[in-house]
Amino acid sequence: MNGRVALAWVVVLGGSFAGVGFAGRSVLAARDAAQREVAALRATQDQVREIAALRAAIPAWAAKGPPPSGLAQRVSGALAAAGLPATALASLSAENDLAAGPPELRARRRRATLTLAGVTLPRVGALLAAWREREPDWTIAAVELNPEQGKAPPQGGDLPLRAVITLEALYIDDDDGGLSEQGGTGR
Repeated sequence: MNGRVALAWVVVLGGSFAGVGFAGRSVLAARDAAQREVAALRATQDQVREIAALRAAIPAWAAKGPPPSGLAQRVSGALAAAGLPATALASLSAENDLAAGPPELRARRRRATLTLAGVTLPRVGALLAAWREREPDWTIAAVELNPEQGKAPPQGGDLPLRAVITLEALYIDDDDGGLSEQGGTGR
């Protein structure tokens, strides 16, 4: 082998090793990039699972809009279902809706106060049961019972009561229906 051929082999082999070296660096860089992308994909999958779990955990009240209107008719229906005369209703007052959490949640609370006069404890219980069955959007938040002033119970009868019942409905103020698109039950 003469000197020129040996020099040619050295140049060829040196260039090959240099090419392998550059290719090796490219392979290592590609492997690192692929590992970063796989980690990002796993993080995204974890976030998707977390979002799905959070959407599944949305309370029933949040998936609905405001409770249906016509509260007076609904109260009258519950009174009738409980066997109470319409005259037992002393007053019904509704409050303005109030914020019920941080502004970004847009949770709202609607309250109403129902006052009954001259009712007995069993009739109040019947009304509460009828209300719970007929109006699932409204929760009974408080019940205050006091003896009716100036009225004595009939012989062997129940004490007439004045009952003040606070009703409450929670909902998300979502005019654009966004909950139904986000996995809620919609309105």
